[in-house]
Amino acid sequence: MLRFILTLEVWLAVLEARLRSARLILIPGVALATVSGVLGAVVGAVWLLSLSSALPFTPLVLSHPKLMLFGFVYVFIASVAMVLVQRFRNEEHTSYLRLRAASPIAIALGVLLSAFAEPGTVVWLLSYAASVAGASSAAFYSVRVLGRPSGPLAAADPLISSSMILMPLSLALTMFAELDGGHVFGRPGLPLLLLLGTPAGMVMGVGIKTVHFRVDIRLRRRAWWLLTPLHVASSAAASAAVPLRSEALELAASLGYLLASVVWVVSVDALRRVKSGEQYARMRERDRVRYLYFSALYRAASIWLLAGCVLAAVGSASLLLAHPFWYVLRDAYIHSLAVGFVGNMILAYAPILMPGLMSARMPYTGLTLYPAALLNSGNVLRIAWFLAGSPGVPLATIAASALYLSSIVMTLHMMHSLGE
Repeated sequence: MLRFILTLEVWLAVLEARLRSARLILIPGVALATVSGVLGAVVGAVWLLSLSSALPFTPLVLSHPKLMLFGFVYVFIASVAMVLVQRFRNEEHTSYLRLRAASPIAIALGVLLSAFAEPGTVVWLLSYAASVAGASSAAFYSVRVLGRPSGPLAAADPLISSSMILMPLSLALTMFAELDGGHVFGRPGLPLLLLLGTPAGMVMGVGIKTVHFRVDIRLRRRAWWLLTPLHVASSAAASAAVPLRSEALELAASLGYLLASVVWVVSVDALRRVKSGEQYARMRERDRVRYLYFSALYRAASIWLLAGCVLAAVGSASLLLAHPFWYVLRDAYIHSLAVGFVGNMILAYAPILMPGLMSARMPYTGLTLYPAALLNSGNVLRIAWFLAGSPGVPLATIAASALYLSSIVMTLHMMHSLGE
C-alpha cells in the first residue's frame, strides 16, 4: 500500500511538472495571439466599414492581414504545436523548454512591431527577423522531435513537420514581397501559401492525430499518405509564384490544394456527424456535449475549406485569363479560408484541447455554438456583400462587423467560463 501511495505521489508530481511546462508556453503565447487577434479584428472592422463609406479610410487598416494571420493564427499554431508535438512523442517536458516558450513570443512581438512599421526601416527589419527566428526555432523543434513517421497515425507527422517549416518561409516571402513593392496580399501565390501552407497543413495533421475525438467514422488511412506530397508540391508552386509573379503557378497551387483538401476531408470523414448509434449511446454526458460541440465546428470548418479552395481555383483561373472578377473571388476565398476554415477550427479545438494541456481538466459546461453562429453569419454576409460588387450600403458592413466582433466577445466569455 505504501509503495502504491509513493508511486501515485511521484506520478502526480510528474504530471504537475508537465502541466506547468505547458502553461509556461501556452499562457503567454495564446495571450499575445488573442491581443493581436482582437486588435486585428477591430482594425478589420474599421477597414470593412470604410469600404462602404460608413467610416473614413485610414492607412492603419492595412495592418489587418498581418495582425490576424501572423499575429493571431501563426502565433496560436506555434504555441499549441510546442506542447502538442512534445505530447505526441512523449518527449521530456523540459526538453528545449526555453526555446519552445520563446518561439511564439518572438513571432508575436515581431509581428506586432512590423505591422505598424514602415517597410525597409531598421525597426521593420528587426521585427521581421524576430518573427522569422521564432518561427524557425519552432520548426526546428517540431522536426527534431517528430523525426521519422511512426505509429498508426504516422501519416500526420510529415504533415505537421512540413507545415511548421512553411511558417518561417511564409514570413520571409511576405517580407520579400513588401520590399519588392506593390499590393503584398494581392501578389500571385502568397495568400494561398499563407492560408493553406502552415494553417491547413497543421489542421490536416492534427485532424489525423485526433480522429478519436469523433465517433462512428470511416477512415481511409492509405489516403493519408497522399496528403504530404500533395500539400508540399502545392506549397512549392505557391512559393515559387511569389518571386516570379506567376499566375500559372498560382493556378497550379490552387488546384493542388483543392485536391489535397478533398483527399483530407474524405479520408477523415470530416463531414460526418452522428447523433445516434451504439458509440453515441454509450457516451457520458460530458463526452456527448464535447463531441456535439466539436463535431459541429469541425464539419463547418471542413465545408469552408472546400468552398475556399474552389473559390481560390476559380479566382486563380480568372486572374490568369485577366477576367476582372478575379479580385472579388480572391477576397472571397481569403475570408472563406481565414475566417470560415481557420476560425471554426480554432473554435473547435481551443476549448477541447487547451484545458487538458494546461490543467488535465475536461470541461464541458459553458460550451456553446453561439460564437460560431455569429462568426459564420458575419462571414457569409461579408463575402456575399463583396461578391455583389461592394454596394455602398453601410447597413451590410455594419451588420457583418457587429457579428464578427460579437463572436469574439462571446468566444472569450465562453473560454473563461468553462466548467466541469
